[in-house]
Amino acid sequence: MKTRFKHKPLVERESLYYLFYLLFLLFHHAFRPFSWSYLLLDVVVILAFVPLFIWGYRQPWPRLWLPATLMFGFGLAVAEYNPGACTFFIYAAALARGYPVLRHGIAHVLAIVSAVGVWTLLVEPPLYVWLPGMAISLFIGLINVMEGMRERHRDAQLKQQEEIEYLATVAERERIARDLHDLLGHTLSLITLKAELAGKLIGQDSERARSEIKDIEQAARTVLQEVREAVRGFRVGNLQQELKRIQQAMDVAGIRVNVQWSNAPLPPPVENVLCFILREAATNVLRHAGARELNIQLQEHANEVQLRIEDDGDKPVREEGNGLRGMRERVALLNGVFEFISGRGHTVVARLPKEANA
Repeated sequence: MKTRFKHKPLVERESLYYLFYLLFLLFHHAFRPFSWSYLLLDVVVILAFVPLFIWGYRQPWPRLWLPATLMFGFGLAVAEYNPGACTFFIYAAALARGYPVLRHGIAHVLAIVSAVGVWTLLVEPPLYVWLPGMAISLFIGLINVMEGMRERHRDAQLKQQEEIEYLATVAERERIARDLHDLLGHTLSLITLKAELAGKLIGQDSERARSEIKDIEQAARTVLQEVREAVRGFRVGNLQQELKRIQQAMDVAGIRVNVQWSNAPLPPPVENVLCFILREAATNVLRHAGARELNIQLQEHANEVQLRIEDDGDKPVREEGNGLRGMRERVALLNGVFEFISGRGHTVVARLPKEANA
């Protein structure tokens, strides 16, 4: 006899199956002269008990003592004429399944068994009435306590797994959003600049205008491929290619670029983050800084690599936007250090351990 205690507005069909045990109340008719009055009384008792069972099933655990007491009372009343009354003691003990704390469930079962014992001492019912009442109530009650604990543990694990899956989904969405922001922000800025330049050159230098339009086409194809890789999660940064694209964009915008670069190989997670910072910082320079000169420096030390990006822009940053927050978050994921200084120009510094893992 196992009863579920999830607080739901309707009773689960599985729990209603346990009402089958009420048929034990009819067995005594096989061992005594048939009596319509006793049969009718049994039917009335059963019909009266069903609503109590459903109501008791729906109670939260702090109130389980009330339906248990009423079920025990049913047993005491029926025991006057029906030896199957021990069935109600078992139902009362089975309610222990609803307790979230093990000791509370065990205490509930022991209370029912003790009550049966006290009743036995006071009334001295036949052995075949009180012994099954105590033994089976203890056995079924403890089984239901353990089943209830196991079920809640399983539900907690499922909930935890669902939470992990949800957080993984959110993290993946955020990763895709960041990657798309990184890719589209920089490349669309480059395409915009080249499109403006091509528009100015069409009537003056058609050959150079065609070259700029070809660069726009190539940039569009490149960003399309990178977007596909970002969505699939296979995008790997390449600092040399990123630097080349940035130099190209700055040249179009009339910004001089000074580079001090270390060509030593870096772990993919570190190179990915440095590519992102380089791309995002360059995009900010193109869009907001009003700079004329950009200095990019990549240095290696014993256990870390440092990327420093400086411009001479005259537009101070008063509040960090999505780009700066994205840089800070990505550096933090690799246990690095990120600094941003805005005053006379803007400075971005990122220090990452060489052995960082994403």
